[in-house]
Amino acid sequence: MLNQQREKAMPGLRSCMGRGSWISQIERLRRFRTPRAMDLSMDRALGAEEKRLKKQTRVVGGLGEKWEEILPPELALSSTPERLSGGVLTIRTADSAARFALDRWLRSGGEQLVKGACAVSVVRIRLV
Repeated sequence: MLNQQREKAMPGLRSCMGRGSWISQIERLRRFRTPRAMDLSMDRALGAEEKRLKKQTRVVGGLGEKWEEILPPELALSSTPERLSGGVLTIRTADSAARFALDRWLRSGGEQLVKGACAVSVVRIRLV
């Protein structure tokens, strides 16, 4: 019944394509339409994170590696050195409370520790 309807809709189709060619066409389309296997490894994500960390270390004059050792743990988690340009070290904080706490710590002698840990000379520290 279905074949009769197809024949009425498209006369002459059966004569130009045999049953074998229909099957081969469907198989060819299935090969195109099959979903690719997902990459479940962490290589891509870890590679990107490693690249980001290396860049950050390069940008802040080697301070990135020592950051968590110098600062108290609660400050190290809420702030990151962002860039070092022209002797100005820019540090990004998570929020205003973290910025205030980091500012107090820097003024109470932490600034000298940060400047000493940095490979490049730091003239000023800017908090953002």
